[in-house]
Parts: sequence; C-alpha cells; structure tokens
Amino acid sequence: MDMVVAALAPEMTPEQEMAHIRDITVAAEAEAKEGDTFFLITTRWWQSWIDYVVEDSTSNGSQHHEFSSKTQRRPGAIDNTDLIDDTASDEISSMEIELHDTLVEGRDYILLPQQVWETLHGWYGGGPTLPRKAINSGFSQTDLAIEVYPLRLQLLLMPKGERAVIRISKKVCIWDYYNRTKHTLMDNLEKTLDDANIQMDQDILVEITADANVAFGDLLRKLWTSSRSPISPRPFKTKLSRFASQFSGCNQHDSQELLAFLLDGLHEDLNRVKHRPYINSGDTDGRSDEEVADEYWANHIARNNSIIVDVCQGQYKSTLVCPVCGKVSVTFDPFMYLSLPLQFASNRSITVMVFSCDGSVPPTPYTVSVPKQGRCRDLLHALSNACSLTNGEKLLIAEIRNHKIYRFLDDPVLELSTISDDNHLAVYRLPKLEKKANYIQFVHRRDDIEHGNNSGLKPWKPYGVPLLAQISRNETVSGYELQIAPINL
Repeated sequence: MDMVVAALAPEMTPEQEMAHIRDITVAAEAEAKEGDTFFLITTRWWQSWIDYVVEDSTSNGSQHHEFSSKTQRRPGAIDNTDLIDDTASDEISSMEIELHDTLVEGRDYILLPQQVWETLHGWYGGGPTLPRKAINSGFSQTDLAIEVYPLRLQLLLMPKGERAVIRISKKVCIWDYYNRTKHTLMDNLEKTLDDANIQMDQDILVEITADANVAFGDLLRKLWTSSRSPISPRPFKTKLSRFASQFSGCNQHDSQELLAFLLDGLHEDLNRVKHRPYINSGDTDGRSDEEVADEYWANHIARNNSIIVDVCQGQYKSTLVCPVCGKVSVTFDPFMYLSLPLQFASNRSITVMVFSCDGSVPPTPYTVSVPKQGRCRDLLHALSNACSLTNGEKLLIAEIRNHKIYRFLDDPVLELSTISDDNHLAVYRLPKLEKKANYIQFVHRRDDIEHGNNSGLKPWKPYGVPLLAQISRNETVSGYELQIAPINL
C-alpha cells in the first residue's frame, strides 16, 4: 500500500488550523447525505493533532538537532497502518484494504467528512486512504450511518453455454426456539416471518440428521482406544462446520459456545421422547421444596429424556415475592449452563527501559502496574518509585518509532488507554533545570551495506534507542561539544 509523503506545512498557526477545520466540518455535517464519502483516521494521530492545535504556541522553533517540546507536539504524516489487518490475503488486499475486525469508533478511529480529510491530507500527507460510504439506516433521509465494514460479495462467472445444477438434500425440522425452548414446529412454508411470530434476533433451531453426532461419537471412540496413534479431529470439525457455519474456518472460536451447540444437538438427537406432552406445573401450596422440585423434574423428564439430561442438566430454585399481596412463588427450572461473573483486572503492566542521561546508571528495564483508566502522571509516579528518583531529577517519556523519537509523552493528563502494548516507550532520567530546556537526541546508526549506492555517499541505517540530552535555552553549545556529548553519555 502506498504512503504519501507529508506535504509542506501550511503557513497557518495552530489556532488557524483548528478554526479552518471546525468551519468545514460544521458545513460538511450540515449538508451530509446518502452516498457521501467519509474517511477513517487513526485516533492516535487525531489526538496528537488535537493536542497540537489546542495548546498555545510557546516555542520559537528549533534548530537542526534540537527537539523543543512544541516541535514534538506538531504531528507528522498521517499513519493509518494501525487500522489495517496485515494478515489479510494478497487477493483481498489487492481489491480493498482489509481493516481489523475489532475496530471501535472513538477508540481506534475517527470518521472525517471528505472535505476535512482532503484538507488534513493536503497539509500533512501520509495514509493509506480509507474511504467509506454513508448509507441510509432508517426511514428518514437524515438517518445516515457509515458502512465501515461493507458487505463484500465474490462473484464467479460461469463459462458460457454450460449450465450446472447441484441439488443437495437434507431432512431438517425448523423450530421456534424462543428462550431456548421448542415452542412450535415451523412446517408451514407459506407463512411470513410476521405470521410465524418470529422476532428480531430470536433463536431458530434447525434439527438435522445425526451426522455431526455420529462424527463426534467416532472421535470419542478413537480417543478412548489406547492402541491408536495420535488422532486428528478433522472429520468431526468438517461435519460440525457444515451444520454450524459459525465454527467454520481456522479462526479462534468460543469453546463454551461450541460445547453448548454440541450438547444441545446431542440431546435433541438422543431424546427418548418423540411426542412431547403439554404439562402445566401446579402451585407449591405450602409443600416442601423437595416435593416441588421432584414434580418439576418429572415434568421436565416427560418432555426431555436423554443421557445429556441425566449427566449434564440440573435444577435451580427461583423465588418471587409479590410486593402487594406478599404471595411467594417458587419454581425449579432446568439448566445446563450457569453464567459466572468474572472480575476484570483494573490494572495493566507496562514495561519500559529507563536511560540515565549522565551515564551513571546502565539502561534498566522496569515493569510497573498502573490503572487501565489512568493518566500519564500515574505512569510517571510508578516509574519514579521504581527507579528511586531523587528530588533533583525528572523523567521524560518518549515514544520510539524507527529507532528515533517520535513524540514526547509530557502531558500529565494523557490517558494511558491511548498507549497500546505495542508502543515502544523509552524513559529518560534527566536533571531538573530552573529554566525551560531544549532536547537533543543522538541517533545510533551504522553503514547500510545492503542499500549502498554509487554516489560516493555512505548510506546510514538507524538502530537501537536514541540517547537524549537537554540544554538550557540560554546556553550556547559548540559543535565540538555536540560531537563529544554522546561519549560523555
């Protein structure tokens, strides 16, 4: 995919950039209609641009090797590679760039109108370009939605003059499976979905022949035969994927969902009850829980009687009390799965390398625990305690890309959620200065023999993590001092 080199910066102040983008955004959103093109932009770059245009300009610029804090706040070229799935096949990528299938608007990307994207792209360059169309999502013309994941159809052209008909037959029964209970056999093919009282997102049970269950039985038989060599479950996986397309392919699937589908299928095929009677459970009438539970279980067995019920199902007690009359209703409902709440970790671990800028301490990695919803100041506080920072020192966090400093994370209120585990962070241990300082980075580089040329110039290739030094803005530094600075570091 092509990346456009960043264009020259416009002769505009950050405040002028913000005002211009705001004006064209308001105008574009007011005239938005079906068929308009919107563009995805990574939240990382968008947030860096917001920080750049919101903060007041306090720097007069920088010289060749100097990195003032304001210079770092100006974002570089737009980089949307975080949104792209590099594992997509070449065939799909050649037709359309494939996005990660777990992207969330606001967290991973921002949608920009075409005029806004073209303006930012003209100022900063970069890419790749990720256009998406606006579609009508309701009855009104103003009910618009951006189709971030459009439906992709692969059309195959049959040779002319040839016609092939493949007829595949399988005996199935379709049941109204609302609330995971067989209510009605849907045997009238002339009924519409409304006539059949099928609701949105309702479960439909399709009973098939026991091919998948037979394959599962064969798999268990092979596993329990000690004389056999290692077993591949491929035949069972093939049969299962044919009946449940959600388990097809080689992607990771939910094990509990697979087990639930398998047990439900085994129970329906092995159910000894062919004609299920309608049974109305009576009231408790002051009877003991054991007696009522036995009655409910007997009613359940009268409709569902299989080895799966015997081994994998149980009962739980539900008690309801009427707040008006105080009547108590007790039921014993069957279950095969129980949902248990899992406590999610509120902290995350971040590992960074801390560099001492005076060379007194070798680079040392530190792993600290910080709140997931914390701020950059929380990370600085944890690192300060971990490396025993003194009162005369400070820490400066930098993000490293291509072996160079990409930006400084010097905003204490920056959310840690914007820093992913894939970001390469380096922390520099610096002495505190009374006045504001500029930063000089020293990039490690070596001869690039593989990409040499005949021009007589030695190509250089960066490597490692750059070193950092700071100087007071009122301090004068000679070229010789800059050359020996890395030696002192």
